Amino acid sequence: MNVSVVCSLGLGTSFLLRLQTEQIFKDHGIPAIIQHIDLMTARSTVSDLYITTINHEFDPLGNKGTVVLIENVLDIDELKGKIDHFLKENNYV
Repeated sequence: MNVSVVCSLGLGTSFLLRLQTEQIFKDHGIPAIIQHIDLMTARSTVSDLYITTINHEFDPLGNKGTVVLIENVLDIDELKGKIDHFLKENNYV
């Protein structure tokens, strides 16, 4: 599975969320390639899951990946809940 963690510049916020996302996938035992990237790169990147903090509509330019909006980057329960929902909805767990 390919996961892209997206923020405006692809630096601090996406890096923090990437580390947390890697742990969640590891805890589930699900292998994933997880990258943190900026908005412009994300629009041309094909991923199964996009995790973003960008609060306007994020469009991965026709890619069919699921977009998950994270409102509070410090709330690990929000991130875990939304990733778990994605994994259950797509029969990964």
